[in-house]
Amino acid sequence: MALKLSDLNDFLAPSAACTKPAEPTATKGVVKIQLELEDPKGALMLDKSARVAELPKATITLTDCLACSGCVTSAEAMLVDLQNFKEVLSVLEENKLCRETGKPPRLIVCTISPQSRASIAAKYSLTSEEAMGKLASFFYSIGVDVVLDAAVGRALSLIESQREFVERFRSGGPFPMLASACPGWICYAEKTQGANVLPLISATRSAQQIVGMLVKVDLAARRGLRPEQVYHFSVMPCLDKKLEAARSDFIKDDVRDVDCVITTGPSFYLYCLQTDPPQVSSSRCCSSLPLPLPL
Repeated sequence: MALKLSDLNDFLAPSAACTKPAEPTATKGVVKIQLELEDPKGALMLDKSARVAELPKATITLTDCLACSGCVTSAEAMLVDLQNFKEVLSVLEENKLCRETGKPPRLIVCTISPQSRASIAAKYSLTSEEAMGKLASFFYSIGVDVVLDAAVGRALSLIESQREFVERFRSGGPFPMLASACPGWICYAEKTQGANVLPLISATRSAQQIVGMLVKVDLAARRGLRPEQVYHFSVMPCLDKKLEAARSDFIKDDVRDVDCVITTGPSFYLYCLQTDPPQVSSSRCCSSLPLPLPL
């Protein structure tokens, strides 16, 4: 079913000024103005009285792009800021201490998206298999227990989308059926389109969230663990995936399907590929999981 965000009225990130451009004050009648953009100091406004006023500078940050309908909320900005590679390293360090003190460690699972793998392969002139093997080697070397390929989630998402389309076709709609894989698009639809679009959006989970559910439910059960004893992080190409992972729809009993999302930025490339871990075959990565549960 379609999902909808709530409590979207808080537009200021903590300790940060609003990045939306200042709005001009309303005046009666028609006012003609002239903008001068050549000045090195910034844009100048020349009104009909030939008075010059410097316009306030508008700044756009990365988090502004996460929601297409304007400024992101402070809650959304915090969700993005809290999910980073430092958090993953912190969990790995906690696991190391648990082993040293005899406490049961958490099972740490990493899911790598095909897009991230392809980006790294292209940047460093590697094949897709070589990039996956190098990434798997790196994550295993720092303490990750299981490395998964998100391609299995994509395949399952396509199968489920096909099933949903057939059901809609037989029941007469609603049509068209719009994809739900992109969290940026979902955020835009929820904030700006509402009831006009939401009933048309597919109820199928994205590849990231399908794998997340399988990890926390199926894989955990196979290892004799509770969902909270598994830490699952994913490597994704898009910052919006951080917001998707933090949605309440994908949290059950305070346990997320995906605990953290890190992106394939330049610093991540450098950190992963210059550590030169021993090469392992990408076949060590789990590319499929049995599916005893409905999606």
